[in-house]
Amino acid sequence: MRTPGAGMISYKVTVGPMVYYYNGERKWFPSQTVNLAGYIPAAGNAVRVLLYLDLSIGFISVSSSAEVVKPATPLYPDPPNGAIPSAYFYIEDTYTTLSMTNDYHDARPFLGGSVIPAATSPGQVIISDESSDWTVGSPMISEDDAWMVGDDDLLIVV
Repeated sequence: MRTPGAGMISYKVTVGPMVYYYNGERKWFPSQTVNLAGYIPAAGNAVRVLLYLDLSIGFISVSSSAEVVKPATPLYPDPPNGAIPSAYFYIEDTYTTLSMTNDYHDARPFLGGSVIPAATSPGQVIISDESSDWTVGSPMISEDDAWMVGDDDLLIVV
């Protein structure tokens, strides 16, 4: 997620490229720039917007909270079903640019947003393949107490 440099009069935000999975297929999202100028709230108000990848169309969409009178804090909008959240931006009526320092909150799901299983005994690891399916297992340990990897450089788990 990139925003314009300081001093620019812009609400344009670029969501960078990524690989994602939809209906069991690996997909590529190349990048998209979204202009958030249409979300500038009325005088004296603030709003929070969510940028998310709409999996059904493969493009970035935006949802917003209700406007609130400052100094109240707007709620974080929930991502819709079938979406990969990217970022939240806080916007006040007086803003002329967006800041990654003050206005941005990362909305990306931790570890792909999948349900993560819990380890059930000491020494277990949680691993995932490219499909973001998570499993728990115990790594094989060599004679010199190092984790073992296969010829493909992947951790060997039993």
